[in-house]
Amino acid sequence: MTNEYDHLKDGIKLALRIYSVSCGADELELKKAAYYAAQTYRVKEAKLFAPLKVEGDTATGKSRLLESAKAICYEPQSMSAEGISAPALKSKLSECYEGTAIIEEGDDLKEDSGCESALMMRFDRNIAFWRKMEPTKAGKWVEQVYPLFGATIIHRRYPFGDPALESRAIPLRTKKNKERSPVSYHDPISRDSGLAKMIREEFSVPLLNLPRRVTSPSNLHLEARVIDAYKPLLILAEVVHDITFLEYLWAEVELVSRILRDGQSFEVGALILRGFIAEMAKSDSLDFKSPVQVALIRPRLLRDFGRCVSSHQISATLRKFGFRDSNISGYPHYWPDPTILEQACETTGINDETVQKALKSLKEGR
Repeated sequence: MTNEYDHLKDGIKLALRIYSVSCGADELELKKAAYYAAQTYRVKEAKLFAPLKVEGDTATGKSRLLESAKAICYEPQSMSAEGISAPALKSKLSECYEGTAIIEEGDDLKEDSGCESALMMRFDRNIAFWRKMEPTKAGKWVEQVYPLFGATIIHRRYPFGDPALESRAIPLRTKKNKERSPVSYHDPISRDSGLAKMIREEFSVPLLNLPRRVTSPSNLHLEARVIDAYKPLLILAEVVHDITFLEYLWAEVELVSRILRDGQSFEVGALILRGFIAEMAKSDSLDFKSPVQVALIRPRLLRDFGRCVSSHQISATLRKFGFRDSNISGYPHYWPDPTILEQACETTGINDETVQKALKSLKEGR
């Protein structure tokens, strides 16, 4: 007997296959991309649609993943954020109304440029409008309203500057696969290929009884706005009975909710942790046993990421992670610890070469 969701399951399996050969990432992370692609075909019915943020080191296949997404998502439109202004971005997003915006070089979208605000507007159908004054043939100016709502897949290496947007973005973390070189990844499939057409056909089948709500675990303390962001993925995982993936998503929702309640966003925590690690690793000797001075982390964050973070906030964040502090010559310092560093990196989703080198050196007692 044919199940209503058989087409959906088949499409997700095929999408997962093409993503797995185009980039490096754990299977559960790649499932986010597969389920997200399936839900883009239901964007017209949605009121909220969070962006999927593809993040990771260079040579991990982020661009290939975006190209593969372009082949199977609903009404995709590629664009580059390099040098783009907020009005230009809004114009492109309006052209992709109720479609899938696929944005390369997302780190060029600066918080103070208005571009992140445009992505925040696109997330919520109730506020996803761009009002623009335009001249008429009669020489008068009238207000034109352009809708912006739709799905978004964006490539970034760093967190969004706006904590509200960062907490509503679904992260997909790519990583280097030690068993294969970057050149061994397959080229993205074409939208005209038979496989891509097959996936789109499977995703296009109407789902008449798809629930609009998710049943959250009663034992978890979850934030509503985080559930709203993950809802498209949670709903599909629930109806196809992908229990492992469903549990993985709920664990991530709980983690993001806890961080929000603690007043520490992924954005701030991840940046401070990166600055802390960079200061540990800056010397040629790689002496990760030395304490790190807070006063040195602050200018590094400003220089490397363009973010001004107070010394008090840096200290408070490192204490929340659990690092031991000392007052040396009147200046606060924090001591590296392999167990705490590993937990903090897992919490913030940081996993790059510098982190691995720091952990290895700490564990070896260097």
